[in-house]
Amino acid sequence: MAEKIRKQRLGEGALGVSLWKWQASEADEIYVTIFEKHQELIHLFERFGFKLAGQNLRGEQVYLRSKKQIDYSDPFKSFPFICPKFEKAGMIPIEDGFHDSLFPYSELKGNKTEIEEETAGNGVLKVFIASPISSLHYNIGEPVIIYRKYTGKDRPSFKSAATSFCTIANLTLVKKSGKTVMSLEGFIKLAGNKTIFKEEGLRKLYHEKKNLILIEILYNGYFGKGHNVNYIRLKEAGLFEGYPYQIQYSPAEFIKILEMGDVCVQDVIIDSSGTCGKYHERTEAI
Repeated sequence: MAEKIRKQRLGEGALGVSLWKWQASEADEIYVTIFEKHQELIHLFERFGFKLAGQNLRGEQVYLRSKKQIDYSDPFKSFPFICPKFEKAGMIPIEDGFHDSLFPYSELKGNKTEIEEETAGNGVLKVFIASPISSLHYNIGEPVIIYRKYTGKDRPSFKSAATSFCTIANLTLVKKSGKTVMSLEGFIKLAGNKTIFKEEGLRKLYHEKKNLILIEILYNGYFGKGHNVNYIRLKEAGLFEGYPYQIQYSPAEFIKILEMGDVCVQDVIIDSSGTCGKYHERTEAI
């Protein structure tokens, strides 16, 4: 079972969907029960912030997360929530063909059930491969807006849109000005099965690009059909000034985009002390 989870990323994806649902619910806590022998699963839940709370009568370990005690020291442990004390936010532009393969559940179409099924099978950790050296300004833990860049000719200003919001989980420089910082083997291993590229495509990128940066991102949420914020709206609101990779939003500007995408901000950015939202004393099980 553990090997299956590693290969298909089902464990991470299914957990991600469960945490999304918990995020939008009124439940203060979420828990899971696991037998101690399932160490791979236990490691996965601990990575996503679950802590051992005790043992039930069946001898299962009980792992718990609470909205009142979110660990913001690590983007995985706080997922799907965004740390309320971030200093800046960014934007990652992705051409439509690549975007729709990497984020098929953030397309301009689709329903909630399809999104959840797709996520459960593909995981919530994504790797985006960038080449502009300016993309190095991102920081681990920094929230970013995912921007779907429409490459067609039919009203691109209306069809290019902000579709999702993520958190930078890691940033790795692979090549800079033609000089290698990471070996080809290391690059392929790190990219793993979290990109849209197969090994042949990764090798080609490695040999052809002068600058190569691996951006690992955690998929915090999406705006959804009818709620994506297109270029025109962003521009009119003064939220698309300059080249996307170089855009640096203030916390207020980032929150404004979430609101434009009809996101309930208090469900996404909460203070672990409870000062940013009130939660009912209810518990959900995975």
